[in-house]
Amino acid sequence: MIRITIVAVLAAAAAACGAGAHAPTQSTRPPDAEIVTAAGLHTLTLGSYCWSARTKTGGVAACADGAGPAHIPDLRVVRVDRGAVVVVRFGFTPTEAVAATIGKRRYRLAAAATVRLRVDDPGLLTLDPRRGQDDVEYFARIVTHAS
Repeated sequence: MIRITIVAVLAAAAAACGAGAHAPTQSTRPPDAEIVTAAGLHTLTLGSYCWSARTKTGGVAACADGAGPAHIPDLRVVRVDRGAVVVVRFGFTPTEAVAATIGKRRYRLAAAATVRLRVDDPGLLTLDPRRGQDDVEYFARIVTHAS
């Protein structure tokens, strides 16, 4: 997931050159992702990403390396009943299956803007959706309790 620093530097330089003529029509920051539980809607924590956007003359891209989830002080905490099915909504449609984990359990989710997964154990939720060459990480700390 981590990209070579030069990619970010080149993307930033390309975005800065002639900003008026090449202003993105979309953001180079990935859209937010949300998790829906019985307790409500929660925005997931954004991790590292490389994301592109269209401009009037082509496109620009930006990469950002976030801290590992253990070092994110405001990491989203989501409380879920053990065995509950949660819904995750991405602000885009992934182009390939989404890799996900909760703790040590791995999931392979559909390439869809809305996915569902069953939460059997607590742990760190990681989601790694891809859109063509674009990729992004989303995180949350899942805390379970008996239903």
